Amino acid sequence: MAIITLKQAIEVWDAGEPLAVFEVETEGTDQSILWGIAIEELRCATDLRKAPDRPHLSKRENEVVDSIVQVALRGPDQNWQTMIRRHVHEKSPAIEIRKPKAPEAA
Repeated sequence: MAIITLKQAIEVWDAGEPLAVFEVETEGTDQSILWGIAIEELRCATDLRKAPDRPHLSKRENEVVDSIVQVALRGPDQNWQTMIRRHVHEKSPAIEIRKPKAPEAA
């Protein structure tokens, strides 16, 4: 399925399927973690009081997550593919991430 909208991107993330994104600047935090926080904040975009806390991220990583959220919410159609395509370049290549699976109960 071609991901067109933000809503569809969240559905792919929730299903644990590969999600096309672009590499972002980190200070040691895994790409999937940063993108996962951004996706959860996008899910809560209408009520940011429900957004996850992120005290474990560096100041720069917090800025990166804020930027992802702001850019993803721009535009009337919240076109995920357009956002990804516009941000892919030599220093920020296209990558795929997956939602980490919850640990199985012992």
